[in-house]
Amino acid sequence: MDNTWVEVSKSALLNNLKGLKGLLSPGTALMFVVKANGYGHGLSQVAGIAETENSPVDTYGVHLPEDGIFLRRKGITKDIYVLGYANGSQLEALIRHDLCPVVTNTELIPLLEQEASRQKKQVRITLKCETGTHRQGILPEEVPEAASLLKKAPSVTLEGLSTHFANIEDTSDHSYAQGQIHSFKEFIRKFEAFGFILRRNHIACSAATILLPETHYQMVRTGISSYGYWSSKETYLSFRSGDSRELRLEPVLAWKTRIGQIKDVGPDVSIGYGCTYKTNQPTRLAILPVGYYDGYDRKLSNSGYVLIHGKRAPIRGRVCMNMIIVDITHIPGCRLNDEAVLLGYSGEEVVTADEIAALAGTISYEVLSRINPLIPRRIVP
Repeated sequence: MDNTWVEVSKSALLNNLKGLKGLLSPGTALMFVVKANGYGHGLSQVAGIAETENSPVDTYGVHLPEDGIFLRRKGITKDIYVLGYANGSQLEALIRHDLCPVVTNTELIPLLEQEASRQKKQVRITLKCETGTHRQGILPEEVPEAASLLKKAPSVTLEGLSTHFANIEDTSDHSYAQGQIHSFKEFIRKFEAFGFILRRNHIACSAATILLPETHYQMVRTGISSYGYWSSKETYLSFRSGDSRELRLEPVLAWKTRIGQIKDVGPDVSIGYGCTYKTNQPTRLAILPVGYYDGYDRKLSNSGYVLIHGKRAPIRGRVCMNMIIVDITHIPGCRLNDEAVLLGYSGEEVVTADEIAALAGTISYEVLSRINPLIPRRIVP
């Protein structure tokens, strides 16, 4: 019996993926982004679900070559795109396992050619283009150099181009995104002018997939929405206010722990490190074996809450490295080892990653992806 664990809902994940696939035109591929340990859900678990019969997933997106190799060793044969940087020492394994790198600088092209030629294999790449995020990607003025290097690399096939939106999730004004779309079209035009046939361009993240059908091209990349969360409140409101299509997203993850101790204290008693909370009445406390090492944010000290027996139990004092203390005075019948829900449902009550993010001053992505990967993940129906 685990003290702390994560539950991953198979039905919720598949329903989310099918809903997103339903927004796409026939022939547009759905990339399931499973970086950051499947956004905290467990890479092995979510990929296993996505490989079930009638899954809508066409390709996978990982950040590290190691994650792509892990999926290959699990028997996954679909295209796996390495979205993050792959350095020269990783190219041998990347090509050997038939991964598709997203190349962000031209220096890698000759190295890929050298290694692919040595292995007598063809490597398909996506070239990332800088359109306004000013993070990864080649600049417009680098297109001739990239084209020249690719023409000298017969073992390297340019499958398509990609880019990343800078400001589509946090606003309902998509003018900046439209500017990036225009820039991306210019990149496509320039490479086609050099004679390249681009079969799989991709620009759409979750928000763009949901809001802007013109960004779908030949493939979309869905991350946070696959796991049942809207990219932002603005994304949700924009979709609901201006779109007749249906999309229901259901959170896939529940995070649970157990009551490790119950104790009664009197009034005027300080709780936890720093004596940041003092009781004003006789109080019953439960100590839970989870803390900031496990990914439960320290900013939830004296502000967050968990669910026990379908009721909210507020955190008292500071979140510790491996423990939190919650108030159960108002919750009768609590016993040692009773379940406490950190994320998810208990009765009619729910704690969402969005709610925790608001309390901690961050976003749902961080709340989910920072759950310690050592915590067991269980697949549930």
